Amino acid sequence: MMYPRLFLAKNLLRDDGVIFVHIDDNEVHNLRLVMNEIFGEENFVAQLIWNLRSGTQAGHFTRSHEYIVVYTKNKDSLKYFEDLSGGSITHGALKIISKANPASEITFPAGMEFEGKDAIFSGEIGGNERQILIDDLIFKDGKLSKPARITAGWAMKNQVLSWLAGKETIDSKGQKVKRFYFNSSGILWYEKERGTIHPKTVLPDAVGNTKKGSDEIIEIFGNKIFDFPKPSSLPKFLIETCSNKSDDIILDFFGGSGTTAHAVLELNKEDDGNRKFILVQMSEQCDQNSEAFKAGYKTIADIAKERIRRVIQRIEKEKAEKPDLFEVGKLDLGFKVFKLSPSSFKIWRSSEIDSAEKLVEQLDAFTDPIRPGAEKQNMLYELMLKAGRELTSPIQYVMVRQAHHDISADNVTLSSSKGDIAKGATGVGYYSINNNELIIALDAMNEKLIDQIIAAKPQ
Repeated sequence: MMYPRLFLAKNLLRDDGVIFVHIDDNEVHNLRLVMNEIFGEENFVAQLIWNLRSGTQAGHFTRSHEYIVVYTKNKDSLKYFEDLSGGSITHGALKIISKANPASEITFPAGMEFEGKDAIFSGEIGGNERQILIDDLIFKDGKLSKPARITAGWAMKNQVLSWLAGKETIDSKGQKVKRFYFNSSGILWYEKERGTIHPKTVLPDAVGNTKKGSDEIIEIFGNKIFDFPKPSSLPKFLIETCSNKSDDIILDFFGGSGTTAHAVLELNKEDDGNRKFILVQMSEQCDQNSEAFKAGYKTIADIAKERIRRVIQRIEKEKAEKPDLFEVGKLDLGFKVFKLSPSSFKIWRSSEIDSAEKLVEQLDAFTDPIRPGAEKQNMLYELMLKAGRELTSPIQYVMVRQAHHDISADNVTLSSSKGDIAKGATGVGYYSINNNELIIALDAMNEKLIDQIIAAKPQ
């Protein structure tokens, strides 16, 4: 089951694409052999260690970690990974006064931040790296209340002056200075962005464990309806290391409870990204004695779909309550669900034709080539796929009377009643794919409908 999925994954990857495969130590050696065969040993990137913090008894040792094997399609095209979880660096902005670093005066404006509430400093403050206060430092409500002149041996005078002038400020190491401020002792400090750090092969504790994953499930559903889920912080960390926030597509062949989709939605919310996710999940039934089955979820896929809906609802609620945190029109929160099913159209079986009577029988059957019970929505997407169009293509149902019903990928989810529009509105019309790039007509044809399709000039 793994080999064909991994082989397909390689074909789907871009040259700079990355695949992460989670495995325990029972099969990691076999997995490496298979991955080397499919991707090539030269495209091995790393074998990450995920600490579980708790473990299971395994012979003489307690097994407390698992592995995530990382390969790429073409290592020469792969950019370096970045660990974006490091945050900022803070440091004092003074040096000892010396011939090499003589004292000089800088005037600081009112409004400078202070790590405290109210305070007054005067004279000389600090130790060897001292500040000589020409004016008292008077702070009220965490801000410098009036301008103050200070003489000191500055560690980065040019950067202080640049930042005070409102310019983008970069230190000698190429790291961006975010702010200068006074600490609780009245000494000038600065905060800068942490430089690019390559992630370590031992994943940080911040990625969480299955306990954290279970807590997330309980928070979302109110009950533990899925065993040993990964925390969304794990795929979130992995995605952050190798993906920017543009149009990257994250594909999870083992969708499970929808953890990867959860991570992508949260990441897009945080950085206004436009990543897309695709989850693949077999129609695996939930045990009839499980909490999931009792809660109405018949399959693992049902759990994933509901989780995605609830995560989206939570983000939409946050967006409504705190609109200033979101860019207008940037966040795409829609998703579609497709199931592998038999064709909506009858299949011509030439192998069964061994006589003239059999041929006539099949020809009669194909007077109407549509299977009984086939739905227009299913027929529409099947024809789109056969025509080489993407399932995310924007679709409009155009009625002869010129009424338009927009069912684009941006606003249809499986939970929306708008999905019924795709099955065909009342009246007669056609489906316009990608603004008339393709037109599909599934209603009974008449002269007026034909004229309108011709006038639309499909490409």
